Formats: sequence, structure tokens, C-alpha cells
Amino acid sequence: RKERFARLLKITDLARFTERPAGKLSGGMKQKLGLACTLVRSPELLLLDEPSVGVDPLSRRDLWSIIEQLVREENLSVILSTAYMDEAERCHEVYVMLDGQVLKQGTPDELTAQAQAQTWQVKPSPDMKARVLQAHLLDNQYYIADAVPKGDVVRFISKDPFRILVSGRTKHFTSAFGEHVIAFEVEEAMKATVEKFPAQITEFHLAPEVNPSEGLPYHEWLIEFEKEPENLDDFRKNLDDEMRKRNSYYDDLISGKILQPLIITALKKKAFQDFAKSEGKLGGQNKIPRLANDRKIADFLGKFKI
Repeated sequence: RKERFARLLKITDLARFTERPAGKLSGGMKQKLGLACTLVRSPELLLLDEPSVGVDPLSRRDLWSIIEQLVREENLSVILSTAYMDEAERCHEVYVMLDGQVLKQGTPDELTAQAQAQTWQVKPSPDMKARVLQAHLLDNQYYIADAVPKGDVVRFISKDPFRILVSGRTKHFTSAFGEHVIAFEVEEAMKATVEKFPAQITEFHLAPEVNPSEGLPYHEWLIEFEKEPENLDDFRKNLDDEMRKRNSYYDDLISGKILQPLIITALKKKAFQDFAKSEGKLGGQNKIPRLANDRKIADFLGKFKI
């Protein structure tokens, strides 16, 4: 057994720390110590539940070197769970699971082949953040299975490699305070609010008010109602709540009292039509942006305030 102890201490590189209490070891060292304790009796099967979670990259590499050495030299069988694709790639057989159900199984090469032409990486334009592009991709659930930001790019999985589509008013956003609100969020918030407080909306536009005459800055929603809700203030409060649910950055700004809750400005009939005429964009496929990062549209529409 002493030889076994010495071997495990050597391969885990813990021989230098035998005088140090386990509680004072680093996270990576603790993981290696736990692995060494498990291997004292030389089991035939080793079960590991996400062994490298919370471990620094160097210790993570060391852990895998130890596992691979034991598999190679002692004919040890290992079953482990991991969320890291590079770790799954080291295994002989991989099972992809979701909510306890096996979705796919096979060797890493077999699973990689199945994902060919369905995994993509895209870099957004300079005026768009990766999180915004992610939201637009996830909005197209018919085509997109998942999308994850990675630095300044977005990695996504398509359900059908030949039917990728991102459409609509995708280039418009409001981010005067770093909140980066996008069209999908404001449209969904409005939809949820109208369902709760019945009203008919002709059109609306959101713009930041950075320097109000008094009080904190805010988001101004300029809305042309066909039929107003019975209680406009309750409508406003619910709309603000819905926005906070959908955009954590906006919620933080409200909670931190950087912004005050949104303000609604009700407009006279045909306000948006008059703006479209002034821009020469009446009719056809022309759409007035539902949000902006400046007040050009808002200042024009403000002339039609009720």
C-alpha cells in the first residue's frame, strides 16, 4: 500500500504538500487529492461527476493527464460527466444528454460528423454587440437550435443548414446607458402588456431621454393609440415591468436608480404617418424603427403629443 500511496502522490504531484492540511490546498489540488483517495484501492470502474469544474486551467490539464495515465497503465474504466466539449472529445464513447434523456451517442468523430454543416460561427457588424445578434438568432426558433456568444463572435447551431434567416428591424437598438435594448424585447413587452391591459396600438417608438429637465434619465415610449387602455399609468408600470424581465441590464439601471421607470407619451392620430411623409418613406416596405439610440424620430413625434 505504501508503494501505491507513493505512486499516487507522484502522479498527482502532491508529494511536496504532504505536510499541508487538506483544507488549505487550492481547488485544483483538492480535486487531485480526492482522485488519489478514490484510487487507493485500485478500482476497476471510476465514476467522476464534472471533475474539472471550478479548477484552474493548469490543474484541469493535470487531472486529465492523470486520468489518461491510469486508463493506459492500469486498464481503468472511467465514466464521467462534463459540459466541456474538449473533455468529451478525449473519451472513447460519448452520450449527449438533456433532462436525463439520451439524445445522441457515439464516438467523438461520429458525433462531430453528424454536426457538420449545422454548427456555425458569425461575427456581428461593428455597430452590433454579440448579445444582440444572439437574441436575433434565438428569435428564429424555427431555424436555430441554440446560440452562444463567445468573445466578439456568436456560435450557433442551425436546425436546417440551408434555411438560416435573420430578418426584421435587426439593426435598431437603444443603448444610451449600456442597456442595449433590442426590437424583439420591446415588441414582446408591448405584446404582453396589451394582453393584460386591453388597448389598440397603431405604432410606437422608444428613445432615450438622456438630459431631462428634471429627475433621472429615462426611456420615452411614444405611442399612437387607436384605443387607449382604461388606466394608462397601470399600463405604463406593467410595460416597464415586462421590459425589466426581458433585459437584465435595463433592470439593473432601474434598480440602481440610474434610470427612472419608462415614461409614455401618447400621440395624436396619424403622427407616425406624418413622420413617414416627412422622410419620404410612406407606404411600401418602409418601416419606422420602433427604437433608436438618439432622439431624431422622438423629437419629431413629440410635436404630436396629446
